[in-house]
Amino acid sequence: MGSNGEALHLLIKARSAIIRQTRSCLDGIGKTEAPIIAGCSDQSCRGTVHLCRKAALAGSDYALVLPPSYFRDGMSLDVNERFFIAVTQGFIDAELALLIIMTPTLTSLAWKRRATTSRGSSVIAERMPFLDVLVQHT
Repeated sequence: MGSNGEALHLLIKARSAIIRQTRSCLDGIGKTEAPIIAGCSDQSCRGTVHLCRKAALAGSDYALVLPPSYFRDGMSLDVNERFFIAVTQGFIDAELALLIIMTPTLTSLAWKRRATTSRGSSVIAERMPFLDVLVQHT
């Protein structure tokens, strides 16, 4: 479940069931190290944190998160950075890494290399075609 819209069409309960079943199937064929990435985007920080926590509990290794984009023109680099820092702080106790996708069509932002540390989270932004920011949760 990624950023192509499939996660949006599922109830949280169904998302969790798919993650659990995927983990079970992978483990069953000996792919215990295969990572699971779950789409956890929401237009609010609280909603995103909730989806991240549910994904972690279900067995996901990564949460794939898009920035809030409904008010695209009002989203500056600083606003997006604060959003992602707040998201990582919201599930700092969960065993989950955050993959952040910044696409110009959603954000209209040109990202530069930038690092911030907050409560054990490191935010690294670098210009890449589709994956610009990787937040590693330590």
